[in-house]
Amino acid sequence: MIKAVFFDYTGIFSAPMITTIYRKLQEKGKELDPIRFKTLMNDDRLLTGAAGTLNDLLNTDFFDLDVKADEIIDITSNLPLYDKNWFIARELRARNIRLGILSNQFAESAKAVREKSDVRYVFDKRLTYLSSEVGLTKKSSEFFQLAKELNGIRKGQMVLVDSNEKSLAKGNQLGYLCVWYYYRLDLR
Repeated sequence: MIKAVFFDYTGIFSAPMITTIYRKLQEKGKELDPIRFKTLMNDDRLLTGAAGTLNDLLNTDFFDLDVKADEIIDITSNLPLYDKNWFIARELRARNIRLGILSNQFAESAKAVREKSDVRYVFDKRLTYLSSEVGLTKKSSEFFQLAKELNGIRKGQMVLVDSNEKSLAKGNQLGYLCVWYYYRLDLR
């Protein structure tokens, strides 16, 4: 019996973060090297660091990117939500299935995720694990193990819905039932 469903927040409930932020910065006239920008947004120090890490990285290792932390944070905080997928999450919750989030989020984006998911009253706060809050990213098996152990959920009782095949492979190794999701598909 399924006890919990864990979602990757970005790409399931909201627009894919890196692509959307990059596109919106371009719309504002920013000319950024897409590979450098993606490298910044996937940097483990950013994803596991405290608030202010984005600004620090932009002033040091990524000084060549002509963008301010506040510009990225503003876009992140206002990413559109996919209402169809929120409907499905609420439907699962109505069936007494606990819902959680396993997601790579830098500190400032984690705040926005918490605010948006609190507004929807869907996710169990005890099942929400954001990389900047736990000091791990989805690149490590420990990230997935943490959610499993802290909640006493056994193999076969949890589902992971994610758009990243590497994350799904790690989840699968630890006993999560895995569902691959691409943001342009209907989750049903």
